[in-house]
Amino acid sequence: MYTPLRFLAFSIFLLSALGSYAGDAPMKMESLLQGRLVRPVVDQRAAEATGLFSSYTADRVYDYYLVYFSAHWCPPCKVFTPKLVQYYNNKQLNDKGIQVILVSQDYTERDMRQYMLGAGMPWPALAFEWKDKLDFINKLAGPGIPDLIFLDAAGTILADSFDGAKYLGPDRVLDYVSRLLLSNERSKSIAAPVVPAPKTSDELRTALGLEALPVAQ
Repeated sequence: MYTPLRFLAFSIFLLSALGSYAGDAPMKMESLLQGRLVRPVVDQRAAEATGLFSSYTADRVYDYYLVYFSAHWCPPCKVFTPKLVQYYNNKQLNDKGIQVILVSQDYTERDMRQYMLGAGMPWPALAFEWKDKLDFINKLAGPGIPDLIFLDAAGTILADSFDGAKYLGPDRVLDYVSRLLLSNERSKSIAAPVVPAPKTSDELRTALGLEALPVAQ
């Protein structure tokens, strides 16, 4: 029998179910990161006077994201970070629609700033106060660092430094990105019939001619 009370109970149940589903679904990266990215203030006096970081706003829409978990105290990070900076500059990732985001694992905001400036990171970072507050970002983190994750704009993981607890390394992720960029360049230089763009990560791998790469669950 229909009653207002039963309708209210059903509505609460439905909203709860939808909320749980939305929490498990990939997040749109642009919306997730909006207002939460920063860049270090270079001038020391200005940093002490106004703050160590300034807000960052992207000047374009990105198709892909590389989320980089790293810290200045991590020896393997000190080895890989210069490689990532060089790769970013040489491949001109920003111009090709790929945004790199640092998620610092440093213990203080000051250490995070010194690490970014010392390594010459040309990309923004998730603000220090947000690094432990975003569930979606926290779920991306593997058991150790350096940890690099490649995602599309919808937040779907395409390649990861980890396969569960097994460490594959960030170079494997960069190899995946390189193949994607090479495929894009080939498609621009070869006249061919228009083919619908891949809609899922599996379709993307097939289009790139890649074997399935381990993907974080």
